[in-house]
Amino acid sequence: MREVGAFKASTPDPTQAAAAAQRIRDRAAALNLGPFNWSEWKADRDAGRP
Repeated sequence: MREVGAFKASTPDPTQAAAAAQRIRDRAAALNLGPFNWSEWKADRDAGRP
């Protein structure tokens, strides 16, 4: 392990990283939110909406 500031960081494990990414995708799919509309999000951002 190596120290990064006050934290200890281990060497990244590609298998664990891939598994974590898959869990994120699975959870997003389970929410069934539909397609992501960048134009809408950018318009809200530009209008000052959180």
